[in-house]
Amino acid sequence: MNEYLKKDYESLISYWIRLYKNREAYGLTFKECGQLMNEVSGEDWNEAKWRRPIEGYFQVNGYLQEENPSGLDTLELQEIQDEKLELQKEKLKFRDQKREFNNKLRRMARLEHWEDYLKEVTEELEPVSLPVEQQQENNGSEAMVVLSDWHLGAEHNGRFNKFNSDVARYRINKVKQKTYDKVKKEEIQTLHIANLGDMVHGIIHVSTKIQSEEDVIQQVITASEYLKDFIGTFLQEGIYVKYYNVIGNHGRVTPSKNDVAGIEENFEKLILTILDTAFSQYLNYESIGCQDGLIETEIVGKKFILTHGNFDKNTNAAHRLPQLLGYVPDYIISGHIHHDTSKDFGRTMHIVNPSLIGADDYATSGRFGGRAGQKIITFDENDIDSITNIYLS
Repeated sequence: MNEYLKKDYESLISYWIRLYKNREAYGLTFKECGQLMNEVSGEDWNEAKWRRPIEGYFQVNGYLQEENPSGLDTLELQEIQDEKLELQKEKLKFRDQKREFNNKLRRMARLEHWEDYLKEVTEELEPVSLPVEQQQENNGSEAMVVLSDWHLGAEHNGRFNKFNSDVARYRINKVKQKTYDKVKKEEIQTLHIANLGDMVHGIIHVSTKIQSEEDVIQQVITASEYLKDFIGTFLQEGIYVKYYNVIGNHGRVTPSKNDVAGIEENFEKLILTILDTAFSQYLNYESIGCQDGLIETEIVGKKFILTHGNFDKNTNAAHRLPQLLGYVPDYIISGHIHHDTSKDFGRTMHIVNPSLIGADDYATSGRFGGRAGQKIITFDENDIDSITNIYLS
């Protein structure tokens, strides 16, 4: 009759005591008892964290029942033991919270250290120079170049694709030249540069460490220098640049995503620090960092959501993000899956950017590798006018 389930009138403590006191009669293992306690309490503890306090309770309670030097009646003894058990439970919870808080402090301290360091070295680094051919002046429309999934630091030498630092440099230069040509031809006055994340290969998997040519901080510096050159080319032309910095999953500070409190502890946040430091004197430069893994913006009256894509898969982004944000965006632009695709979901179009790296070992093994590329989007007075793929393989 499911006697082992919690009754509506029972407190958590009373149920805890009854469940373990009658465990054998209910035919339950300690693991099953722990699972039941997690279900009713909302905790995620292993069975030992539930079992050990209650074992201590039974031992002390048995002693007091035998000795009871204070002359307390059974009800008073029960209340004392209940309070003691509750205190022990809170002590365990506090210890877990303290451990997690200390871990977060250490991670944040490490990021702050690197942020200070990178501010210092930014001015000392030799600038990357990727030359472009000059064309005519412009007049006043807007465009966006979508950059994502560069995976700088990775090295791949497969049947379907090759990628290393030299290939990355060639492809980035091609994207910049194509963007420059489009800006001049379309007479663009405002250029939105959307970095959708995973610019670094990072340290999140064993395979990424093996495939990486350089450590993650050097990857951040390399990505920042390429972006500094990219942005600087258009700033020096007098074009207004609005830069968006979305963080990807490959920039996590720890290999396991379960170890990161939230999504803000990410090496790719340092890219924005470097660029803002480099362009602090430019009046035609503006930057926006992401919050909660996304950026909201409006261009020619249309609402855009920029996100990496690891939290917003193609099939659910257009349904879940409006519920979260309280409105329906006109466009969602993401990367992450290394595959070029666009699809309408009611009033929302989801545009997915391809990757600079192209098909790697992971993509090839899963048979879903995509062609390397990036996108340029131009706007008329009211909406998107054109979407152009820059193919790189």
